[in-house]
Amino acid sequence: MIKELAIIIPAYKSLYLKEALDSLAHQSNLNFNLYIGDDASPDNLYEIVKHYEDRLTIFYKRFEHNLGGKDLVAHWERCFDMTQDEKWLWLFSDDDIASPECVSSFYRYINDNRSAELLHFNIEMIDNKSEHLAYCPPFPDVMTAADFFEKRIDYKLSSFVVEYIFTRDVYFREGKLQNFDLAWGADDATWIKFAKVNGIHTINGPLVKWRYSGSNVSSLTSDISIITRKLNATISYINWATAFFEKNNIAVNVSQTKMVRFALGSIDNASVFKLAVRLKLVPVLLKGLGKNYSKNLKIISYSYFRVITARAVKGIKKLLRR
Repeated sequence: MIKELAIIIPAYKSLYLKEALDSLAHQSNLNFNLYIGDDASPDNLYEIVKHYEDRLTIFYKRFEHNLGGKDLVAHWERCFDMTQDEKWLWLFSDDDIASPECVSSFYRYINDNRSAELLHFNIEMIDNKSEHLAYCPPFPDVMTAADFFEKRIDYKLSSFVVEYIFTRDVYFREGKLQNFDLAWGADDATWIKFAKVNGIHTINGPLVKWRYSGSNVSSLTSDISIITRKLNATISYINWATAFFEKNNIAVNVSQTKMVRFALGSIDNASVFKLAVRLKLVPVLLKGLGKNYSKNLKIISYSYFRVITARAVKGIKKLLRR
């Protein structure tokens, strides 16, 4: 049987790699090739990988130089370059888990939906002990790029990377993956590009388990340098999306208020928000989005009045007067 699916793992951490590989080895349908790109990890990843070589078709490569620490998206793309001629590409990870029926459901879906180019599984969030945290809101059966953007900006959907499968054709046709610092917003932008023509098709049933481990970029909420980079990347993403929809004559219904609130999601707890105020990141945000400071002061205050102190609000006002 021809293997139409390539599963790609840009690997660096060893901590949960065995669990990720276990989940793939226990798929009810093993009709896929697995590519593992070792990003010059300090851990001996092959010591884990080798135990699966008799169960899975694995192509393993250890890269000489670490790239993900500088440009994560570039590392993802060099891992895609390892693949052969599989029609479908699944960017997985070294710490998440696929339910046993994911691959079987994928093949059933593409047999019945020939026009689909971007597929999606719904998500269960797990912690660093692989225990259940939450079920993310399910996607509709088919969703347009505009709907996806609007719902993400409005925090009505959660979206990551590992739950999407896409065709090789759309990957190259749309200029590969979109790139922002830390890959922050890169996934959303990529799904918007890939969904432009045929939308996002959700495979209902099996879930992908995304790990909120405390060590991935999404979990880092106390490092102010990371917060700053995430905030700037979010500004770049919003500006990119605005230009993308205008260029492609796609109507979106997203207010300035929601865009600012979404960007402020990069600094989504009280202690970090205070640091952001002290380091003058809020005016940087508003300037980056090309908005009026005084108008959006009300938006910021409304969005955070339950979590920020009166002192933080006064700090914002003081900064905006400068």
